[in-house]
Parts: sequence; structure tokens; C-alpha cells
Amino acid sequence: MEKTYDFSRYLKAQAQDYDVALKEIKEGYKRSHWMWYVFPQIIGLGQSRTSIFYSIQDLDEAKAYMEDETLRKHMLDICEALVGLETSDATHVFGSPDDVKLHSSMTLFKAACPDIDIFQKVIDKFFAGKDDRRTIEIISWKQQ
Repeated sequence: MEKTYDFSRYLKAQAQDYDVALKEIKEGYKRSHWMWYVFPQIIGLGQSRTSIFYSIQDLDEAKAYMEDETLRKHMLDICEALVGLETSDATHVFGSPDDVKLHSSMTLFKAACPDIDIFQKVIDKFFAGKDDRRTIEIISWKQQ
């Protein structure tokens, strides 16, 4: 039996803030609070209630996230905007610790959807082509 996922929490949050998030990225500087639901991370990294609420449980859920038409379009569009920026300094664009959250999110979605090359492009541009170590460790542990 195929597992189903409820992505309503992302869709609801992005319905309010995605346009702002995309605008901020295109301008090269994140100013408001939307990181958790635009660039979700694997469970086990963030400890806040919000981080846990918006976390992705495993690779299957990350794949399913990218199968949702709206979430896929939003993720691809905002990643394209990132790759199009002049800067390659994630801390300049996101500040800390959101730069680290971007790294972990891109690593998660690259692992879940290796056929979608935009995640590697973001990793190449902002993180010298290196995956986020903690994300890889958690993914590996969950697959055992």
C-alpha cells in the first residue's frame, strides 16, 4: 500500500508567503520568515516547534513533496532565482542559520530527486558542490 502525505501545511503557508519569498530571493536578500516551509529540511536537524512541524520525514516524503504540482513549481522557480543571483554567498542572501537550512534542504531534495539538476546547481553555486554532511548522515541512518 502506497503511503500518502499531507502537504496542506506547506500549501497553506506558501499561499500566504511564497510570493514574498520569491521576491526577496530575486532581490538577493531574505528579510522575512518563511524558510521552514519554502526550503524544508529532514527531521532531526532543527529543534524548534516550527522546524519540526515543517520537517520532511524521509526521502519518500521529499519525493512526494516534489510530485505536488504547486510545491514543485515553487521549489523549482525559487531555486532558479537563486542560481540566477550574482552572489554565491548564501550567508549574504539568507543570513545565519538560514544559509545552513538552505544547504540541508538542497541536499535532501537532491538525494530524493537526483533527476532534478537544480538542487545540485544550488549546491555547486553556494556550497562549493558539497552536500550537507548532517543531512546525509540522517538520510543514511533512516535507510538502515
